[in-house]
Amino acid sequence: MSESEESGSKEERGEVAYGAVKQLLLAIGLGKDDLPEQFRGFIERAVIIALTQHDAHLASHGVTQTHADPYKVVSWLGCCILNDLPCEGTNSASVTCVFRNVADAVIRTLCGLLLMDSNGKVLVPKRTRKLLHQMLVAEKLGNKEHGLWQNGLYAAFHCAVVTVDAYIEPVPKIRFSKNVHRVCSNDYF
Repeated sequence: MSESEESGSKEERGEVAYGAVKQLLLAIGLGKDDLPEQFRGFIERAVIIALTQHDAHLASHGVTQTHADPYKVVSWLGCCILNDLPCEGTNSASVTCVFRNVADAVIRTLCGLLLMDSNGKVLVPKRTRKLLHQMLVAEKLGNKEHGLWQNGLYAAFHCAVVTVDAYIEPVPKIRFSKNVHRVCSNDYF
């Protein structure tokens, strides 16, 4: 079975993917121009890994993807970044600061995108954001029965946005600007 969705030109799809990556980096605390050289290489490797895994994922599920999904971009790239970060500790409260901060940034970015897609009507509750964080940590620490990673994170937000699309008046497609980062900031969460 093949699934295909058409959504905008190649340039528009690229803009969505770039905007999602930029929002994730801003949420982590890095603007595109002030990335330290070491982290820039780290991000580039994570992008390559995420794209390689994504191609295999599409082939495995028989999907012909013709649009960039910002939820998938953030989920997959975020988890590729998290995969290479050290995560020492026994639970989400005790994990290393860098891992915790990046995991929080991934979740905040996804929640901000959903808030925008719902025209401000769907705010993911704090307890749910905390649970998502705990599940990312559990997965990283090897407790896979109680964790989730890029596919689970993407599926959760994909289901949410499809539901939003079905029940909330359509809003224009996401156009990234300086205001998007504000939506994804700690002030909203």
